[in-house]
Amino acid sequence: MFLETERTPVQPANASLIHEMMGNKEQCGDFLVLLKSQAEEDSAFMQFAFDDETSGTLEYRDEETLYCCTRPVTTLEAETALVEYLNGRDDWKLRFQWDEVKLGNGALAFFEKPWVAALIVLAILAVLLYKRGFLTALLK
Repeated sequence: MFLETERTPVQPANASLIHEMMGNKEQCGDFLVLLKSQAEEDSAFMQFAFDDETSGTLEYRDEETLYCCTRPVTTLEAETALVEYLNGRDDWKLRFQWDEVKLGNGALAFFEKPWVAALIVLAILAVLLYKRGFLTALLK
């Protein structure tokens, strides 16, 4: 497996490296990702994003689905889960509740409805025309 952080390049992973990165947010940055392989066709991973110095968001992806822990996890819980994942154990799956993350849900989900996207485009166009004075001339 391989470890990548916001501030370090991809490198072979081991438990001591995970421990070092989880204990030093300055060196690690805001996130770290444990990749099953560097092959593009293998998208399985576990990742942790720091919310603050002591907790954050834990996610994992199997071959096809992304899951997110339903609650913030401590850095110690995340480190334990990452090391278990590294060692091929599944204990971490049972310790947390997981929600499936459906791609398309979230901030950009409204673009899935064509009428909403069209309405947004029209609103942007109206603002641009107003700023250029074209819309005010038409409204007089």
